[in-house]
Amino acid sequence: MTETLDLKQLQTFRAVVRHGSFARAADELGIAQSTVTLHVQALEAQFATPLFTRLGRRAELTDAGRTLHERAEALLHDAAALQATMDDFGAGLSGNVRIGAIESAASILVLPVLVRFIKQRPRVQLRVEAGGTGSLCDRVLTGELDLALCSPPADPGLLFEHLFDERFVLLLPERHPLAAREHITVEDLSSTRLLVSEPNCEYRVRVEAALLGSGTQPYSGIEIGTVVGLKRAVQAGFGAAIVPIAPVTPTPAGTVVRELEGVDIRLPIGMVQRRETGFASPALRELAERIRSALSAPVEELLAAAAD
Repeated sequence: MTETLDLKQLQTFRAVVRHGSFARAADELGIAQSTVTLHVQALEAQFATPLFTRLGRRAELTDAGRTLHERAEALLHDAAALQATMDDFGAGLSGNVRIGAIESAASILVLPVLVRFIKQRPRVQLRVEAGGTGSLCDRVLTGELDLALCSPPADPGLLFEHLFDERFVLLLPERHPLAAREHITVEDLSSTRLLVSEPNCEYRVRVEAALLGSGTQPYSGIEIGTVVGLKRAVQAGFGAAIVPIAPVTPTPAGTVVRELEGVDIRLPIGMVQRRETGFASPALRELAERIRSALSAPVEELLAAAAD
C-alpha cells in the first residue's frame, strides 16, 4: 500500500535543498540535525532511492531528488494555501453565506449590517434573497438558505429567534377623505377601498385577522403582489392600505401615514435556522450575532438610526 506523504518531511527536505546543508536546515527549522537526517531517510525509504549525495558537508540533489523537489514545491505551496483558507474559514473570514429576508423592515434594516460585514469580511461569499415567510422557511429547511429573517415558521424542524415586532400603519393617498383626520378607527374604513397583498402573504393574514375581528371586511377585490406595489398603488390613488411601517418611513410622496386606532397589528420578525444544524459556519455565526445586535430594538428606533 502506498504511504501517505508527510508534509513535515517534505518541508525538511526543501530546507536541505535550499541550504545545501543538513546542519543549516536544522538551524532554520529549529530542530536537531538528527531529526533532519531521520526525515530525509524516511523519504528515501518511502521512495526506495537516494535523494542526496553528500560532498563533504554539502548535500546535492540526485536525479530522484530533483524530481521530488520540483513536485514538492507545488505540493507544499498548495498545502500552505489550503491551510490559510481553512484558517480564514475558522476565523469567519471566508466561507459562503446564504440568507433570505421578507420585504419591509427585515430587508431594509439588515442591509447596513450586510454592508459593514462584507467590508470587514471581503472573502466571504454572500447571497441575499427576498421572499415570503413560507418560501424562505422551506429553503432554510432544505439547506438552500442558511438563515432567514421573517415571521415565525410553522415547521417544527426550524428554530425562531425573535428580534423585533413590525408595526402596521394606514397609508392613504394625500387627497383621500380620511387623510385630513388625525384619528382614524377601524370603523372609518368601512367606506374605504383597502388594497391587500397576495393571499398567502403573512402581512395580509395579520391585517385580515385584525380587521375581521373588529367586524370590518378588508377585501375590496384588489390584490397587489408586494408591499412596494401596495405603496405605489396608494401613491397612484387606487385606495388605502395597511402596511408595515418600514417601507413608508419616510412617508412616500403623495401619501399620508396614520395610526389606526382600536387595533394593534404587529408581526414578530426574527432569525430562522435549521434545528439540527444551527449556524454551522463561523462566518454565519458572526453575521447572525451582528444581526442580533443590530436589530434587537423597537423598529421605530431602528428606522430612525437607519435614516441617520
